[in-house]
Amino acid sequence: MVLVARGEAEWTQGIRRADAVVLIGGKGGTLGTGKRAPEEGKPVFPLACTGGDADKFYIQLLNKWSKYPIPGLSKEELSRVARPTNAAILGKRSVR
Repeated sequence: MVLVARGEAEWTQGIRRADAVVLIGGKGGTLGTGKRAPEEGKPVFPLACTGGDADKFYIQLLNKWSKYPIPGLSKEELSRVARPTNAAILGKRSVR
């Protein structure tokens, strides 16, 4: 456990210690974390299918992909990971 002072350190210390940031759902704070992570040089993986801030950040990330690409991952690969099909979310097999 690492104790930090209230304020900016609450956001930045966790991000600085991480190799990457995964956004799941959220209402406000998650979006703030997603916006700070690239400033700290960390890739952000928003799971848009979880809704909320993760979905908002996913759309913003796609629109700014040329400025904040994720090294080793194409825009198309991100969209496959971030927005799985309903069948994948529900654990159902696709029928052909």
